[in-house]
Amino acid sequence: AKQLLAGDYANETDRANALRARLALLDGAADTAPLEAKLAANPDDHASRLELSKAYAAQSRFREALEAALEVVRRDRFFEQGAGRQAILNLFEALSGEQYDDLVREFRRKLSATLN
Repeated sequence: AKQLLAGDYANETDRANALRARLALLDGAADTAPLEAKLAANPDDHASRLELSKAYAAQSRFREALEAALEVVRRDRFFEQGAGRQAILNLFEALSGEQYDDLVREFRRKLSATLN
């Protein structure tokens, strides 16, 4: 699939970009239990929270992935030069399409409220 998407899709660039972003999420597949345990021990471990967000996304648990990344923004919006915000934006790109419109709209509002 990655080889197919490596080509130029001039007619459907948005769809191709969304598929590329979705494939990138799969690279973050990991077991969530150890990450959840680390966060239970240290809720301010933002790096682990972002890893957990990636793991949730790889498992198609997108609401949980967005919540985890948003929590990083809430706790420290400048962590790793805005890595929480960037993770959310990457998820938005991967979730483009009618199926996830409501979820993306909800979290765009939440992100905006958190940043303002």
